Amino acid sequence: MKRPLGGESTGVRSAVTILFAGLLWAIAYGLAWAVAWFAFMRAKWYGALAVGDRVMPWAEIWSVWAVLNVPLGVATAAYFRQRERRIPKANTLVPVVLVLWVPMTVGMTAWAWYESLSLTMIALDSAVNLVGLALASQLARSLVRGHAPPPTASTAN
Repeated sequence: MKRPLGGESTGVRSAVTILFAGLLWAIAYGLAWAVAWFAFMRAKWYGALAVGDRVMPWAEIWSVWAVLNVPLGVATAAYFRQRERRIPKANTLVPVVLVLWVPMTVGMTAWAWYESLSLTMIALDSAVNLVGLALASQLARSLVRGHAPPPTASTAN
């Protein structure tokens, strides 16, 4: 079996691209949250939790963040890679963002309701998630699209 120039197979290159795009997805999502946190979310969260004499559940937040962020990013990049091979001009961004955003919002809403947090907190958290997911997913899609092979007759169907 002949290999392309550079000695690496297309499958390995594709996997590396997906992994790299997924890692950048996780970093971009984290940066979006960091900007929002330091710009306005921190004061809102601490203020809302102080009313009930509660503390931020940092152990739970970081555990979930660490376990889910990179796999979600890699899965998102892999989905974009697969879709770009079949339908290069398809608008894949909106469905991916909604598939991630809706369960996050439902989970946050349930937890916030249980903790008696305001609707403002739920809306802010949901909005930050939506923006972060959209930015991170756009970045991953751009990276994957930039490395996708041109569609052929067999992959265009």
